Amino acid sequence: MEKYKKMPLEASDIKTLKYQFRPGILFPLMLLVPGVVVVRVISNMNPELLLLTGIDFTWFLMVVVIGLAALMHFTMTRNYRADIKNKVKNVVLKPIQRLEEKTDFEAGSGTLYVGQEMNAHKVFYVIVDNVRHRIDKELYNMLETGGEVAFHYAPVSNYLIKIDRPE
Repeated sequence: MEKYKKMPLEASDIKTLKYQFRPGILFPLMLLVPGVVVVRVISNMNPELLLLTGIDFTWFLMVVVIGLAALMHFTMTRNYRADIKNKVKNVVLKPIQRLEEKTDFEAGSGTLYVGQEMNAHKVFYVIVDNVRHRIDKELYNMLETGGEVAFHYAPVSNYLIKIDRPE
């Protein structure tokens, strides 16, 4: 049986949610910069092309491109903005099915010369609802199979902010 409660967002939670803004900044910029450049290049190369009934539409097209980029930005980030504005998160306690400790190897560390050993490191997982979640060593050492673990979710975007031990 899962237990559920609401808690206020911490400063680290807000920082984590703000990191989710990055695609909402990057993709609109990928539309904005080439769009403005194309409109400016076309208007400089052939000024009559953007003239319609004696009115220059260069600035109108630039405003449309900027507006589309802004609309794209606000659409991509609106759920995270709402989560930050609400200043609340949902904490769900779930039972732990199993804990795992595995040895993983650093990618590309064995390619310097023939016979070189790859760099090994430990990776820790908690399995909840048949899903493996990666956790850090400190949390792994605090948890036990059959116990509970706390999942912190943002309520609007349903973004998993962090996995922590129960309070």
